[in-house]
Amino acid sequence: MANFDFDQAEGLRRMLAGAKPRIVTFHPDNAFPVPAMAANDIVIQVSSSAISIKAAYSLIKRMSLELGRRPFGLLVTGANEAEARVVYANMAQATSRYLAVNLSSMGSVPMDEFVTKAARLGRAVIDAYPLAGASVAYRRLAGRLSLSSSVGTKRSYGSQNWHNQQSSHVGT
Repeated sequence: MANFDFDQAEGLRRMLAGAKPRIVTFHPDNAFPVPAMAANDIVIQVSSSAISIKAAYSLIKRMSLELGRRPFGLLVTGANEAEARVVYANMAQATSRYLAVNLSSMGSVPMDEFVTKAARLGRAVIDAYPLAGASVAYRRLAGRLSLSSSVGTKRSYGSQNWHNQQSSHVGT
């Protein structure tokens, strides 16, 4: 996936330690870890760049072919709320129309200078700067993932309507 931030993924991985959700990272050119993905919720991380959007769409298309038609969560990173809303709306429309795949908004994580600062320290942003915008957004995402797995709503990320989720987004 283009522009994937492994420092942010590591922070999210630490937040979810011991919880039911699992995070599997892989390079999109490699084979999919199908057994791990088939039984779990899948959240695609995308930025607002054209390269990232194209890579995310291609990834969703490949996974749909490999795993069958199923919903995916979409997390928009490095964008303000308005940009994230546009990215989500456009991708949801395209995947619905051309792939017959439903996307659910998982929210957004704003561009945050504290992510870079935390990486320089060799720490996850949520550990080093717990009040940073990205940290707050990741905690909300972890809460949403944890809630969906504890309630047993597999592949149900909650409301698919962006407007119902505005209170869970962190602006820049």
